[in-house]
Amino acid sequence: MAQILVNLSLSITFMLRSINLVFFIVLLISCSNRPNSSNSISISMHEKLNTISQSHDLLGMSAVLIKNGDPFFSHYYGYGKADSSLVIDENTQFRIASISKTFSTLAIIKLWEQGKLDLDKDVSSYLGWELRNPNFPDKPISTRLLISHLSSIRDGEAYGKFVGDMMEKELDIRELFTLNGSYFTSDMFSDSLAPATYFSYSNSAFGLVATLVEKISGERFDIFTQKNLFSPMGMNASFNVMSSDLPNLATLYRTKDGKWNPQADDYQSSKPEERAYPNYQIGRNGLLYGPQGSLRISTKDLITLSKLFFNDLPKDKQVISKATIDTMLSYKWDYSNENGIENGATWDGFWFSYGMGLHHVSGKKGDQLLGSFPLFGHPGIAYGLLSDFYINRDNKIGLIFITNGSKNAFKEADNSGFYQVEMDVANALNTLLDK
Repeated sequence: MAQILVNLSLSITFMLRSINLVFFIVLLISCSNRPNSSNSISISMHEKLNTISQSHDLLGMSAVLIKNGDPFFSHYYGYGKADSSLVIDENTQFRIASISKTFSTLAIIKLWEQGKLDLDKDVSSYLGWELRNPNFPDKPISTRLLISHLSSIRDGEAYGKFVGDMMEKELDIRELFTLNGSYFTSDMFSDSLAPATYFSYSNSAFGLVATLVEKISGERFDIFTQKNLFSPMGMNASFNVMSSDLPNLATLYRTKDGKWNPQADDYQSSKPEERAYPNYQIGRNGLLYGPQGSLRISTKDLITLSKLFFNDLPKDKQVISKATIDTMLSYKWDYSNENGIENGATWDGFWFSYGMGLHHVSGKKGDQLLGSFPLFGHPGIAYGLLSDFYINRDNKIGLIFITNGSKNAFKEADNSGFYQVEMDVANALNTLLDK
């Protein structure tokens, strides 16, 4: 009997300890599921950004705040296709518009880093034909001027027609830029402002940048960027839509009669066509692969771009050295207006400073995006898409924003060159920098 009582006592003690252990585990789990202040802030920010997306009638949106060199907060909203078949996430690819110019600049800078290009040499010697503003025939045009929008080249009447015809007619880019070219129009160059004297944003000039990449490297532009930028950095990005991740490629939309109307990258019922015709000669026409705006890339890969500029990538992925990036950032045009004489076109107060393939935002009143922080990066707008990639290298912060369409026309913000939706997203995310 005594032994039975001892065993019973031990069993009860074990059961009580087990019950206490289970209670303790349950208590831990319940505590971990309670929203702490950080989770509450995150939930609140997601709700705020959802409200912003809905108020601007966006189809889809990606928004990332970078802090201490890493993504601090990420928000993905809506769809990449109007039929809701593609939910937007960090891997969704977009035709990113003019952020492409930053990558095109990195491509030509890579050749400079390799000692194959002089940024200040007349590009005619690389092209194999003379590039001149016919109104200033004694003023050479350099690569530095092309990537800084100081070349005096404009997006004249001929530019759109050339781009529309270039694949079918297998056009040479010199037909657009030489005085006797079959597509040349006088408004392709400034008639009163010489190279190096005036900032004027130009898409067509980046066709020449890509042509230079091809002439100097001996490789097609899309292949060179793949081999020297995207693949080494581990990016799933491409200037060739044939190489894009088509199932994860967002369609870009505007609206017509209240319905989403696809403008670009609508490949659900058809496949993209190869842009280089069978007999394409390297260096003939760099505009084929859209160095000015046709890069397909994801938010995840734009985060990798920020790490490149922060010099935070592993050594084998840091395809551009810190010293070279320092060189890129050391040169820029700044707006001035002396006695009513302007040195550049600001586009109604948007462009106040531009360097080598990079837009610089001062952080001063009227020229802000992420509070008072000075930033560099690039915006994009085309076919209904609106995009931003901006960072501050000293503080290792940044902002990525992309939408593939709105049911409403984008409205400019008060006291800013950016659109209201950009400012709404940036202002919301800016509140997290102090958290």
